[in-house]
Amino acid sequence: MNKNKQGFTLIELLVVVLIIGILSAIALPQYNVAVEKARVSEALTNLNYMMKMVELECLEDCSTSNGYSLGKDIMELSGGSWDETGTHFCTKNFYYTYDDGTFVEATRSKNCSYNNDDYTIYMETPMDGNNDYRQDRRCLSFSDLGYKICKGLESQGFEFYDYR
Repeated sequence: MNKNKQGFTLIELLVVVLIIGILSAIALPQYNVAVEKARVSEALTNLNYMMKMVELECLEDCSTSNGYSLGKDIMELSGGSWDETGTHFCTKNFYYTYDDGTFVEATRSKNCSYNNDDYTIYMETPMDGNNDYRQDRRCLSFSDLGYKICKGLESQGFEFYDYR
C-alpha cells in the first residue's frame, strides 16, 4: 500500500486561503494608517519650514508683514508647484496654504484638489502681523482616518477638532 500523497486537498487549500484573507484584513487598515502617518511627517516638515520662512521675513521687515508675499519667490519647496498667486503650494498628497504672515496649513488632498474632506493641519505663525507672539497648532478632522491622524498629533501639542 502506497501512502504517499500527491499534492494538497481542496479543504487544505481553502483553509490556507482563509487564513491569508483574515491576516490581510487585519493588517491592511494598519498599513493605511502607517502610510498616512508618513505623509503627515512630510506635511509637518513643510509646514515647519514655511513657518520659519515667515518668521525670518517678519524679523527682517515686520512693518510690512501684512503686505509681503513669501510664496514661490522665497520658499523653496520640492515635490510640487506654486499657484500663480504664490500663496498655495500643491503636492501629490497635500494642498499647502500660506496666508499673509498669519498661518500656514496643509489640507490632505489627492492631486491638488482642495475640496478633500480628510483632515487639515493648521499652524498659526508666532508673528501674526501685529508683532504679537502666539502660536496655535490645530488639526481638523473630517473623516475617520483624519480622526486617527489628528488624535495622534495631540501628543505633539496640536489641538484636535472633530468635524465628522
